[in-house]
Amino acid sequence: RAALSDRLQELRRGSLLATGVSAPLVVAFANLGFYELLLNWLVSVFRTGVRHLLVFSMDAETHRRLQARGVPSFGCVVGARSALLNVRSVMWATLAELGQPFVQTDLDAVWLRDPTHNFFPLSSPHSMVFTQGTISPLFTHQKWGFVLCSGVFYARPTPLATEVLRRIVERQLPDPSVPRTLTDQDFLNHAVNDLQVRWRVRRRTAHTHVHLGKFIWSTVPIVGRFNFSNETFSVLPYHLFPRTPMNVTLRDGVRGNSRPVIAHYFSVDTPNGTKA
Repeated sequence: RAALSDRLQELRRGSLLATGVSAPLVVAFANLGFYELLLNWLVSVFRTGVRHLLVFSMDAETHRRLQARGVPSFGCVVGARSALLNVRSVMWATLAELGQPFVQTDLDAVWLRDPTHNFFPLSSPHSMVFTQGTISPLFTHQKWGFVLCSGVFYARPTPLATEVLRRIVERQLPDPSVPRTLTDQDFLNHAVNDLQVRWRVRRRTAHTHVHLGKFIWSTVPIVGRFNFSNETFSVLPYHLFPRTPMNVTLRDGVRGNSRPVIAHYFSVDTPNGTKA
């Protein structure tokens, strides 16, 4: 982690972490095996008008190709596969430590509208804003009725958000040589649960997937509070950031555009993890 964190200091000295920008930095992670999917994601993001982004390139060729296209890229080359799997959480924690608000997004999350001002604003009252997963990990699904998705979320560099991201790294890195059966989504949900969050779900509804079963969601943000802090987290309405295609009939009185903002359809959660 130290080597990657030291390299990230170069971003602060350079221009990739721009100051005076009115939106958070959008970050994604890619290697050459995901290059075509990366290009598809970039097209969707650019069509929304978002330009303040950074791709963490996991190999030299991806970094070279993005630089040739003028896409902001940070070379993050790692050797061992186990190390590569941990890079995301290390970068999240380091960005928070550097004071950088950011939106994490998977490459299979297609951006249909710009979410950075209405859903992930710099002035957000919440320290972390999550989109919703489906049923994985089962522990928090059974406890809360829903799960937090590590594929798309927003983090402001507040003490509580920084602590959550630090705890994810601590859970992942003790022995990276051990074959990993858990994902950063597992570690994220456990880290938030360990802080004894209390979720308030209003306008509760449910979605039943033919393979995944039932999970709850709300047509308004779910808000999480903590006994030891005034900071809050929130979970955005599932129908605006869906993980599975769905037909939604909104209740009377729900205002605003009900079309998805980000459609995260290209992979699916199963009881045994996420599959492409």
